[in-house]
Amino acid sequence: MDVEKRPPVPAKCGIRYDDYVFEVRDESGSIRVETTGTCRVQGVLEVREGDRVRVEGLFIQPLSDKPGSQPPFIFTKSTAIMRLPQ
Repeated sequence: MDVEKRPPVPAKCGIRYDDYVFEVRDESGSIRVETTGTCRVQGVLEVREGDRVRVEGLFIQPLSDKPGSQPPFIFTKSTAIMRLPQ
């Protein structure tokens, strides 16, 4: 949910397309996913609101600034995203 497609950006490899930020939710909670797109090729992965996805990557939980309190969020820098059948 809350899918935000970012505009193409210059990169070392040329122009990078299909960067996304979105939230993945399941029965255990939610995480914010930031995905880096692909260079020189558009439309390799398109994420839409309501898609079921599998995300593989490095999951990061920032430390809370208040002892004993929950951290504000968990996010991932994804290495692979796959759309799953509905």
